Amino acid sequence: MSYKLKKQEIYCGSLDACFLYKADDFEGQTCSGEKTTANGFVYKITLGTESYLEVAVMTWMNGEQDVRVIKAVNVPESLERLKHGLRIGIHKSGRLRWIELAQARMKSANWSTAYRASKSELDQGANLKVVRLLKKAGAVEIGTKEKVLGNSGRKRFYLCSTFKNNSNSVPIVAYVLTRILPIMNQYPSVSI
Repeated sequence: MSYKLKKQEIYCGSLDACFLYKADDFEGQTCSGEKTTANGFVYKITLGTESYLEVAVMTWMNGEQDVRVIKAVNVPESLERLKHGLRIGIHKSGRLRWIELAQARMKSANWSTAYRASKSELDQGANLKVVRLLKKAGAVEIGTKEKVLGNSGRKRFYLCSTFKNNSNSVPIVAYVLTRILPIMNQYPSVSI
């Protein structure tokens, strides 16, 4: 069952996200690989006159959350790939949620993979000031997972962002800045 809520736009730099609808009983697979159903808030990212992505913040029945593309219309193959991967997991940390700010980087003309990125690499890939836009969207703290979360694991040097529990703005902005724009910008440039 889907229904419309009040129009909400999220500023994402050179692209904007416009709230479309709330999706119930979406069937799929979580980041951990469990097949289940989810409820989600779906946003439309318009890329051109007739091309767009529908990006959703999903809450799965097993408690996991993520950001993912659920529909791609008239987009290049490099962005079509987002329907099958490069999701951003949303995790809890005390009274806040957090996301990892890994960056999509082109491995070939149509394939990208997520990599650890510095703040300057995030800026280069999006061609925007990523930290400033995340803060504007409501990010509480941005830094390494070691500094922000006290993480001592193998990904402790990855950047992350914390945000309030009731916010979808930070995950949507992060998805645009770390996935969609680096792919659109072919970052880093790939020789074919």
